[in-house]
Amino acid sequence: MMGRDQRPRIGVTTSSRGGWWMWMFNRFSLWRAGARAVRIHPESPCDLDDLHGLLVGGGDDIGVGLYHAHPEPMIAIDPARDDLECGLVRKAHERAMPVLGVCRGAQMINVAFGGSLHRDIHDVYRSAPHLRTVLPRKRVHLDPQSRLAAMLRGQRFRVNALHRQSIDRLGQGLVAVGMIIIRSFRPSRPRDQIVFALVCSGIPNF
Repeated sequence: MMGRDQRPRIGVTTSSRGGWWMWMFNRFSLWRAGARAVRIHPESPCDLDDLHGLLVGGGDDIGVGLYHAHPEPMIAIDPARDDLECGLVRKAHERAMPVLGVCRGAQMINVAFGGSLHRDIHDVYRSAPHLRTVLPRKRVHLDPQSRLAAMLRGQRFRVNALHRQSIDRLGQGLVAVGMIIIRSFRPSRPRDQIVFALVCSGIPNF
């Protein structure tokens, strides 16, 4: 399957209507890790038999129809990409193929496993800061016993914030190992926790 090029082939999902800068950053990161990136989008699908891993990339919000929520007007969605990625995640899981979800990708993994999302983080977490930036402004706390914490050699990191959506109910077999902790103004709940990273039994997903 690898032919002359012995590098692992990693499928990277993107939008077919843009997202070139995200694709290039993901491609560069995989190159640095010794892998070859294969771009996947609705107009250019790929057979998982030709891949060694799957990276579900970032982009538009996920259509609410995939997790049975009421439609939300005035948000950018890509139904063709939603269907493609949801199917790929499920097939990759059946094959025990490593899957990495970045930003929107982590939310897609959760939806593919039967989980749900909050349509707007501020409808639920009223005290969450209104941030939309590529700069690392939010602090993430990782489970110290998680594989992710061991890989990153730490438990606290700063990340950017671009989405209104956030993970609500976890999908089957998924465990949250990373949280963004914010202050709450509700007396019964001194802190709110927003799921940032999750894992599935035997397969790293976040």
